[in-house]
Amino acid sequence: MPTKTNHRPAVLMALAASAGLTVLIIVGSRNLDGAHGQNHPEIAELRDLFKALSDELGAHMMKEESVLFPYTIQMEDAARNRRALPRPPFGTVANPLRMMMLEHEDAGALLRQMRRVTADYTIPPDACISYQTLYQALDAFEKDLHQHIHLDNILFPRAVEMEGGVVS
Repeated sequence: MPTKTNHRPAVLMALAASAGLTVLIIVGSRNLDGAHGQNHPEIAELRDLFKALSDELGAHMMKEESVLFPYTIQMEDAARNRRALPRPPFGTVANPLRMMMLEHEDAGALLRQMRRVTADYTIPPDACISYQTLYQALDAFEKDLHQHIHLDNILFPRAVEMEGGVVS
């Protein structure tokens, strides 16, 4: 389960990196749009897709930080101390997890659209270094995001299982 010492810092780092990458992509793509926009109209669409993804992820990670992780830490504490935990205001941990899994699907759809728009981040022959850097950053970001989702897909079912043993 996520604890204060393992998953939370990674989530905060991912959120900070996502915010930095958002600025890089939005500002960088505006500059690229001016330099390459006539030959590469996909840059504007890519910027819009990434902005939507960034907005989705920001909200998703804040829910993890403000709802899910504090509750799972309470569950871990209750299990460790063999005490019951009162039912949370959201009913069961499965409720926010269901929403987060749908958000994973939405993020995946946006990533697929970004890959389609960029021909799998294929760098065009006339791409400047900024264009190349943008595509490389997006590819790395996607890999990191898939890792985050993979970890969530392991942790989420554990949270549901743990809840069954500690909620009264």
